[in-house]
Amino acid sequence: MMYPMVFFIAFPLTIVGLYFVGYAAVATIISGTAALITFIITGLKGITPMEYIIYGIGTLLILLWTLRENIKRLMNGTERLHGYRAKKNVVKQPKNKKVTSQQEKRRKKKANSFLFFIYSSIKKLQFNLKKKCII
Repeated sequence: MMYPMVFFIAFPLTIVGLYFVGYAAVATIISGTAALITFIITGLKGITPMEYIIYGIGTLLILLWTLRENIKRLMNGTERLHGYRAKKNVVKQPKNKKVTSQQEKRRKKKANSFLFFIYSSIKKLQFNLKKKCII
């Protein structure tokens, strides 16, 4: 049986991520990352088997591979919004107003910086795990 604390950590983070960040792909990545971090912490403390860490890494890699099209859309700024931000944007935008190139550039910059943050966090985690000879 998997460690049940993963559900109580990853599920609320996924819901909050979906509602406030507004992208389903990002919420899924948050869920996979939260599960991996939980597995790492509990594995290093000896609460769960160390194999869970490998499972978490594999799961996160599969998620990232599966969501590669969504990540491309995030980087282009064309991914569909959900939740609070989607409702907020609907109220603010007039129906006939076109998105300017400046707004499009800001959207792309935000998406790229967030994805870079996720990528660099994963690389740091891999480095730390290699340093501790876990993988």
